[in-house]
Amino acid sequence: MGAATAGYCMTADGTTTLLNKQPCDKEWDQCIGKDVVSGVTPMGCACMKDTTMALTWICGSTNQWYTLAM
Repeated sequence: MGAATAGYCMTADGTTTLLNKQPCDKEWDQCIGKDVVSGVTPMGCACMKDTTMALTWICGSTNQWYTLAM
């Protein structure tokens, strides 16, 4: 449901650390972090509803963004 491409995260240092669990405005917005890559997959954030239904930046490995549709 997200964009086919995503820009860098708009934090002071470009990493995902400051965005994780912070409020966001548009569901399914995404960004790629400039975090040090562990392995081959970069870190990123997606704006999604949390357990309280509030829009929140959820950050982690970008290989977790896509799942197989059944």
